[in-house]
Amino acid sequence: MNSLRLIARLLSTILVINLILHLVKRPFLPWLYHWLLTCPPRAERCELLWQKSPLIERLVWRILECIENHHVV
Repeated sequence: MNSLRLIARLLSTILVINLILHLVKRPFLPWLYHWLLTCPPRAERCELLWQKSPLIERLVWRILECIENHHVV
């Protein structure tokens, strides 16, 4: 009986997390996309902060490609 209660709590927690992610994902991902690609104000060159590290740059480009492929930007 206790194991069923534990499974029910786990499944309800996963459901709530999934619902929150779906509600937040729509407005957040386009904002993140534009924020990552916006040049800093008053900059002569558009050098974004995340482009200074090759590892972070690859990660950010993958995230941007995922947003472009799966969401309307």
